[in-house]
Amino acid sequence: MAIIQCQNCGKNVSNKAKECPHCKSIINDTNRIENIINNVKVRTDTLSNKKTRNKVAAKFSMVVWFIRILGYFGGIISLIIYAQLDNFEIGLLVCVITCIVTWFSTLMFEAIGEGLQLLEDIKNK
Repeated sequence: MAIIQCQNCGKNVSNKAKECPHCKSIINDTNRIENIINNVKVRTDTLSNKKTRNKVAAKFSMVVWFIRILGYFGGIISLIIYAQLDNFEIGLLVCVITCIVTWFSTLMFEAIGEGLQLLEDIKNK
């Protein structure tokens, strides 16, 4: 049995240990990809204040907010315009469709941003 340093926290750990007793990072695992992903999850959970933010992911976050504001505002404006033209039912339908499309598109951009952030965390590992 040998003593090694944990790659996540730097403390001394037995090389026979499956995970670090200090930071719960996985040390001995045959599947290298799962090891990296689990270590990134542990690192972001334990050191969330030191998490680096990917610039591209931050831009995707701004795009999400812009799409939300534009989409929901556009849906409400279309409802108001159609209501003024005595077509409230059509305005309501346009508003609902616009809000659903806005919601789905923002979900897609949020997923892309989270994926980019995970790749950045893995790269910084």
